[in-house]
Amino acid sequence: MSVGTIMGNTLALGVAEITLTPASVAAATTAEQTFRLPGIRLRDAIAGVSRTGTPQAGLGIVNARVVSDDTIGVTFANTTAGALTPTAGEIYKVTWLRPDAVQTGTSV
Repeated sequence: MSVGTIMGNTLALGVAEITLTPASVAAATTAEQTFRLPGIRLRDAIAGVSRTGTPQAGLGIVNARVVSDDTIGVTFANTTAGALTPTAGEIYKVTWLRPDAVQTGTSV
């Protein structure tokens, strides 16, 4: 086992509010949907995504990532036996960070 030193610092940390209209998520599955988030960069990391509206039973956010510059992917999970559509026009908060440097080639 080898452990490296954490390199660099956080260059920027931010919270963005974006209004999303997600598509339907099929029963008992997960689905990544992409959305535009101006200013996000491929090297950035998403620390969390949360909805500001009323929770929807059986529907959750299980992952988020930067897909490309200005685009994020949010993975929704539907644990019910029927299709669910996340509420349209809801505000989502995206917490992100931009590293100063990224360590590569480290194995644990």
